[in-house]
Formats: sequence, C-alpha cells, structure tokens
Amino acid sequence: MSQKKVDEYKELKKNRRELVAKEKKEKAIKRVIGWVIAALVVCGLLAGIVITIVNAVNANKKAEESYYLTENALLDYVEMASKEEAAAAEAETAEAAEPAEEAETEPAEEAETEPAEEAETEPAEEAET
Repeated sequence: MSQKKVDEYKELKKNRRELVAKEKKEKAIKRVIGWVIAALVVCGLLAGIVITIVNAVNANKKAEESYYLTENALLDYVEMASKEEAAAAEAETAEAAEPAEEAETEPAEEAETEPAEEAETEPAEEAET
C-alpha cells in the first residue's frame, strides 16, 4: 500500500466513532422526514375524501330544503292565488253581465236576421240542385 492510503485508513479509524454517529443521525433524520412526508400525503388524501363527502351531503341537504315551503314562498303563493281568484271573479261577473245584455238585444237581432238568412239559404239550395 502506498503511504497516502495508509494515512487515510488511519484517519478513518481514528474518526470512526464520529463518522458512525454522524451517519446514524443522517439516517434518523431521513427516516423522520420520510414519515412526515408520508403522513402529509395521507392527510391530504383523507382531507380530499372528507371534503368530497361533506360537499355531497350539503348538496343533498340543499336539494331537500328546496321542497319545503318557506314563509315567503307561502305568502307569494297566497298572493298569487288571491289575484287569480279576483281575476276569475271579474271574468264571471263580466260573463254574467254579457248574457243579460245579449238576451235583451237577441230578439231584435233574430227578427232582423232570420229573413236574411232564409233568403241566403234558398238560393244556395237551388244552386246545389
């Protein structure tokens, strides 16, 4: 062996305890860092799963809530129904008033229109034959 190699070997042997301790520390630090990274990855995956589940549950709750009537919706419905009833009542009164007016005017119109209708239908019947 050369003198250079001998000197390096003596130096390694002299500092062997310190080097072994340093390597053990480095291994321990790497092991801890590995566990921390693994724990963070697992926590991230669990957080993603939990958030997905919570969002799905909240979406179902919102869908269920939309089926229930709120006070405002109930008031709006009552207001709309009352407007429709009022419009229907006005239409009924208007329809009831119209036949009464028509009944008064119908006999006069019928008397005037009957001969005209008969005159119109007679030539049409003759044209068909």
